[in-house]
Amino acid sequence: APAREVPSPMPQLTQANIQSTLPWGVLIDTVCPPTWVESTDYTRQGKLQPGDLVMVPRSDGTTRFAQVRRKAGLIWEDLWEVVVTLKPDGSALATRIEEGVMLGRPAPAAAETHKTSLMQGVEAVY
Repeated sequence: APAREVPSPMPQLTQANIQSTLPWGVLIDTVCPPTWVESTDYTRQGKLQPGDLVMVPRSDGTTRFAQVRRKAGLIWEDLWEVVVTLKPDGSALATRIEEGVMLGRPAPAAAETHKTSLMQGVEAVY
């Protein structure tokens, strides 16, 4: 019998998540640049709102990008539902609830530069 193909446990950048319904789909679940410096490339303070790109500490020890889906918890709680993994069609596969204080907020220029560099790498594949 032919061997079954085992899917990779690591998400791959695909055309689907580039064209995600989530504005930051190409970055979701990718590792944040280890060279980024707090207060230059990102902060841990500031207002959050749905659609924002954030940095989330993951159980494997990495810090990865996620996107805020909506406010969670009670009105006075600083809890947010964030999309941490995408389905192949670019929609949300996994979300989790995070405290706002734990979420890094990338500087807009740093996020756009990183997104552009990832997009150029993916376009070379297609």
